Amino acid sequence: MALIEELLARITLHRVALLSFGLATTLWLASIAFKGLILGLDIVYGSTVQRPLWQSRILALALTIAVGVLLLIGVALTSIGPGLWTQLSRLVPGESLLLRLGALLQWSVAALILFTAIEVLYVLGPSIPASQRVTIPGAASATVIWLVLAWGLGFYFHHFGNVKFARFFGLLAAPAAFMTWLYCSATAILLGAEINSRLKKAIGSMS
Repeated sequence: MALIEELLARITLHRVALLSFGLATTLWLASIAFKGLILGLDIVYGSTVQRPLWQSRILALALTIAVGVLLLIGVALTSIGPGLWTQLSRLVPGESLLLRLGALLQWSVAALILFTAIEVLYVLGPSIPASQRVTIPGAASATVIWLVLAWGLGFYFHHFGNVKFARFFGLLAAPAAFMTWLYCSATAILLGAEINSRLKKAIGSMS
């Protein structure tokens, strides 16, 4: 967050219009990335059905907004949660059970939101009938994998980011860190889809 705030501060001083254009361009590029992720889900599930171009574009943009908002809420909860509980501990006299369980509650809500976002992607993304898919086990697994990867990346960037990323990449440190996080997120989502695909095949072979 410190890297992103520094980057935005440098841009907004002189280039407010450029920042707005950049955000719109980012949304469009993110929809293209989601289109690639949908294609990856089709490959995992073995689907050969191709949607019309206009339909895939609209679906990718809708998933970008819906899943993106949910992911941002989840990330925000994991980012601002510790500070929020610290402020509450100052306002509430003594240590209540809520405050002691604050971290657990924070990560549980974040995990639930992330699970919902990934489940939406698994339900709407692949171009195969919903009856031919298993979604919940993979979404739960992808959520756990995502949280572990996010925690690991956060630990690395917090302790080694200034040494490795900031000094080497300079102003591009924030985009480089963000791209690394996106790569790990896509990996977690595809691994969850692979779990769903294997479970579906296993269920089909037993029935």
